[in-house]
Amino acid sequence: MLNREKFAYCRIPAWHEAGYTGQGIKVAVFEDTSQGHGRMVADVLQQILPDAAILNRQRPGPIESVGDRLKPDTRARLTEFYNSLVDEGVHLCAMSLGGNGTKEVEQLEQELLIDRGVVLFTSSGNAGSTIKPGSAASLSTWIAVGACSLTKNGPQRTSYSNYGPELACMGFTNISTSWGGVFPGTSCANPFVAGLIGLYAGWCLQHYGRTPNQADVL
Repeated sequence: MLNREKFAYCRIPAWHEAGYTGQGIKVAVFEDTSQGHGRMVADVLQQILPDAAILNRQRPGPIESVGDRLKPDTRARLTEFYNSLVDEGVHLCAMSLGGNGTKEVEQLEQELLIDRGVVLFTSSGNAGSTIKPGSAASLSTWIAVGACSLTKNGPQRTSYSNYGPELACMGFTNISTSWGGVFPGTSCANPFVAGLIGLYAGWCLQHYGRTPNQADVL
């Protein structure tokens, strides 16, 4: 098995052996999963959730505002996109390239996604400093994921991983891909954590008929 030590630390093989492999779970990746960075995000998710549906759903951009208000066309595009995710039955979203946001975007995400049961994960960033204001990771609607390494003393935050009060959790980075590369950074840690929550979501779906919402996860 690839990534044996890190997967074993998080008991991923035990989940799989117990029959929880992401059945019925849909994860939307907010970038192109057919190549490059997006392909690696999808691969980490698929290794943890081999039977989940990993969906290529690029977030419409750019996020344009006039003062504190979104431009009407930006608001319309985001509203249509978020509604489509719910209509499609998406449970989790992973945005590893980060992205920006405003209070109005935060409001849309809360009302159109989180209040309707969708859980949002994003990377905290790789600048080795506090999470940047105005980034998606700084918004209350996103679970900001930092990166850690597995050392002899247990998981340790990497020096480049952003931190601060908005940081919700950390996931393992430097995950080997199924074709032999290594995926570094908080961009890798983000789908690692989303995948773990996907395993739990599959368990909840089987036992309770519903997946956990963001409040359940936090």
